[in-house]
Amino acid sequence: MPTLKYLLEVAGFVLMAAAAAILLHDLYRLYRLSNLILNNQPHPAEIQLHWRSAGSAGVLAVASLLTGFGIR
Repeated sequence: MPTLKYLLEVAGFVLMAAAAAILLHDLYRLYRLSNLILNNQPHPAEIQLHWRSAGSAGVLAVASLLTGFGIR
């Protein structure tokens, strides 16, 4: 079943990219907040980090990639 193999591999890479995008977006928001604090400007109350969502996507990505690589 080569189509299932490729589907799982593509899904794994897409999920890995999504997890990286979530983490990069959170880092960008923290960077902007630190600039506001350093410049003594008003800033939003609190930034919610999405590390659990990124972790879940990463775990699903690894599971999908391992399954896809295991299929002949």
